[in-house]
Amino acid sequence: MLNSFFYLEPYVHSDLIDNQILLHNTINSITSTFLFKGIKGVEFISRLLKDDVNRITLLDENELIDDEITAFIVLCRDYFHGDLIESHYRPLILPFAPKLNFDVNNINNDKTWQTLNLRYSLKEVFIYYGDSSTNITDSAFNTSGSKQINAPIINLNEAQYESSNLVLRFFRGEAFPGLRKVQLYGNEISLKKIKDTCDFFKDCFVHYNAYISDAVIELLDNKTLTYTENLKFILWVDFKTERKLLFDFFSMNEDSISRIVFKIIIRDVNDISDLEQIFITQGITYELIPFIDNSTSNALFEVIKSNKADVENQSLTHREIASRLFINHLSFGKLFILPNGDVHANLNMPHIGNIKSNKLIEILRNAHTIEDSSWYLTRAKVEPCKNCVYRYLCQPISSYELYFGIMNLCNYDPVKKTWQDNDKTE
Repeated sequence: MLNSFFYLEPYVHSDLIDNQILLHNTINSITSTFLFKGIKGVEFISRLLKDDVNRITLLDENELIDDEITAFIVLCRDYFHGDLIESHYRPLILPFAPKLNFDVNNINNDKTWQTLNLRYSLKEVFIYYGDSSTNITDSAFNTSGSKQINAPIINLNEAQYESSNLVLRFFRGEAFPGLRKVQLYGNEISLKKIKDTCDFFKDCFVHYNAYISDAVIELLDNKTLTYTENLKFILWVDFKTERKLLFDFFSMNEDSISRIVFKIIIRDVNDISDLEQIFITQGITYELIPFIDNSTSNALFEVIKSNKADVENQSLTHREIASRLFINHLSFGKLFILPNGDVHANLNMPHIGNIKSNKLIEILRNAHTIEDSSWYLTRAKVEPCKNCVYRYLCQPISSYELYFGIMNLCNYDPVKKTWQDNDKTE
């Protein structure tokens, strides 16, 4: 007698929440969802996913004729998620699909620090120099709250400022083999301080961030910096009040302006089309930074939110999806150093050390082990995302969401299990 088995392909990511299963095919990038309502279907899918390595189950005769189970099998077959197979053998022998191994589990559980190479986990450092408010925006824009997205609001006495030399001394003699990018912030940064930072982090890309009204064209056009190969300029612009300043910088020589990325903070959805007309004709690189305040229109908020197409129509590998079970890739490996020496893994969370009193290895250890570390803040840990079947297809939680306290910047209703933007995406 032939036995009937159903299996899911090893390249298909699956997640089961409240009897709703999500399948994302990493080969053809097709995402499917199926809601089981009958008792037989619920028992079948729970049994199938109980073995998260092989994902195969034997069906009995009653399950084979169940309409709901049959519909699910047809859906899987149509999109190459899995199929029904008959065999004389029990249990059925299939090619072994090994479970992915994650070093992050060892980092969380293993307290023997000698066995860990924590230094490789440091990927990006944000260093804030400059005035008492670590300013990359002017004081008027600061009052609107946008500073919290880009840099912290911090008021210090003159005696509390830390020089760039202290930051460089903190890293001197330390190994940081995984570090690839250094973000440098501040309005009142000298040419020497920028050059010293680039020379010290010579194997990294150094991005000098400044607010456009404080940036000096002569500094950005300086030949010493122009020929510093690992340096790029990032100019922040509040499009509402400072758009006129853009054209002054467009007059820079071609070599200098090619090294500039304009980060344009917008508050209105109409700004997007205006920016396209300005920048596309100039052929200059820019990025949009949507900012929400009390005057923001709902239209801009809808642009920021993820919709069905954003989430489902992605080309993700099985490893990329599986790693989101453990790591927040938007936060992992980042450290923020403030003018008073405090170090944060995320600016919206408490500091995890200070460069005056802690060594780099101690701070990295804290970033890995403190409770609710931003490096490991996945959607499975927060409401309402933890109860959503799309939790590992969505982008990791961003600083934007942490600042506004809205963890689900999307159009999916996990209670109704429906997208609110179906008319726009189907």
